[in-house]
Amino acid sequence: MIVVSEMLAAPGPELLQASGLESHLDAQLWRDREKLCAQMRTATALIVRNQTQVDAELLACAPQLRVVGRLGVGLDNINLAAAKARGVVVTAGRNANATAVAEYVIAALLHVYREIGAADASTHAGGWERTRFGGMELSGKTLGLIGAGEIGRRVASRARAFGIHWSAPTTSRQPNSRSSFCHSRTRCVSATAFRCTCRCCRRPTT
Repeated sequence: MIVVSEMLAAPGPELLQASGLESHLDAQLWRDREKLCAQMRTATALIVRNQTQVDAELLACAPQLRVVGRLGVGLDNINLAAAKARGVVVTAGRNANATAVAEYVIAALLHVYREIGAADASTHAGGWERTRFGGMELSGKTLGLIGAGEIGRRVASRARAFGIHWSAPTTSRQPNSRSSFCHSRTRCVSATAFRCTCRCCRRPTT
């Protein structure tokens, strides 16, 4: 039995069904601990995102469990030591949503620098304050990438199209040179934060 305790985007559900394997998908299952534990009694695999707390207690409810799959970045909601002690393999679908997150970062920058939220509210209220909501250009700004891994590289690639410079601590992996644009390196996170006009922090806690 494959148990999915959180939202699984398409084509995940379709692939599970096509596999012919017995599965139980309930996007809200993580909210009901007792129900989740009961479902885990016959589970051989568990697929989670970041809401389900896979701790020693939950693992004890799953004597047949063999693998836990984590959709997303970071394993802080999974007790790795307890899983290892029970012979449960923990795996993660890294970078599955990296492009979506990178696009969200750029959208958030546009939202803030162009004051889109406030301008939208003002217009809906009957205003037309063109001079008040002029906003600022992203071009020429410096974006601090605190955590320049796969997501950071994709953010840098998209920032390049807007003429945004980027800076990252030397402890971060350097984004691919094809994606860089007038980039620079700093000695530490605090130095990156100090010299940048906007910042993007993408680091898992584990």
